[in-house]
Order: sequence, then C-alpha cells, then structure tokens
Amino acid sequence: MLGHVTDFLFFWVPVIGPSSAVANLADIMIVGGLIIIFVVAPFWRRLSLEMALIEREENETRSQSG
Repeated sequence: MLGHVTDFLFFWVPVIGPSSAVANLADIMIVGGLIIIFVVAPFWRRLSLEMALIEREENETRSQSG
C-alpha cells in the first residue's frame, strides 16, 4: 500500500524524552519467542507432567475400586 515495509515502532516515554526507543517489530517477535521457549516452556512441561501423574493416579484408583 505504501510501497515499502514499515516494521519499526517508535516508543515515546515522557520520563525519558522524545527519542526514547525505536524497535524493530521482527526483533520484538524474536525476543518474545525466546522468552516463551526459555521461561514458559519449562513450567508448561512441569505442569503437563503433574497433570499426567494425577490422571494416572485417578485411573489406578478407578481400576482398584471397580
């Protein structure tokens, strides 16, 4: 539409001043993905393992009582 790609974002923070920060949208997405991989993924795996253990215990309880 504009004839070029605009993927830079300008952030103006009143405390710091008018030229606060300019960020590339692609870099923001890469950093966000790395945060998900290294911060969220270990907790997600632990949660899924705990849920699998709970389900296994419930299945064992049902089979013993049935």
